[in-house]
Amino acid sequence: MFEIRFHGRGGPETALAAKMLVDAAARSGRGVRVSAYARAEGEALPARREAPDAVVVLDPALASDPGVASGLRPGGSIVVNSTLSAEELSARWPGLHVFAVPARRIAASHGLAVGPRPPVDAAMCGAVCALFELADAFSLEDTIRDAVPVEPGANAAAAWEAFVLCREEAVRAPA
Repeated sequence: MFEIRFHGRGGPETALAAKMLVDAAARSGRGVRVSAYARAEGEALPARREAPDAVVVLDPALASDPGVASGLRPGGSIVVNSTLSAEELSARWPGLHVFAVPARRIAASHGLAVGPRPPVDAAMCGAVCALFELADAFSLEDTIRDAVPVEPGANAAAAWEAFVLCREEAVRAPA
C-alpha cells in the first residue's frame, strides 16, 4: 500500500487533487483503498497516527512549515509545487526524496486562472501519477475531464504536461 498526504490551502482544490489521484489510479486498474480526513488550523481535532510514503504540497508557501514532513516514513518522498529546484528544496528535508514541480507555471501556461493564482490540482496529480507510477496518463486525463467543473481540457493538458515533465526530466534532488 502506498499512502499519500496532501497539504494545501482551501478545501476544494486539495480535496479534488486527492480524489482525482484515487480515481485515476482506479481507472488504471490498481486496487485502491481510500481513507480521508480533513484538518482545519485552529480547531481541536484528534491527532492522527499516520506514516505516509509521500507528502504532496500544493501551496508552495506551506513548504516552509516544518510540520509538512512530520510523520513521513523514513526515506519517504515530498513533492512540492515550486519553481525552486529540487536541490534547493532538499536542504529543508534531509534524508527524504524531494521533487520540485512548477505546477503553478504549468497551469498558467494552459490559461488556467482563478484569481491571482492558477489552480494546481490537475498538474500536481499528473506529477504524482508519473513519479510514483500510480496511474497512466490516459486514465488521468479521463479522470480530470470527468472531475474538473471548469476548463477540463486545459486542466487535462496541464496534468499531461506535468506527467511528461516528471517522466522525462530530473525533478528530483539527488539522494
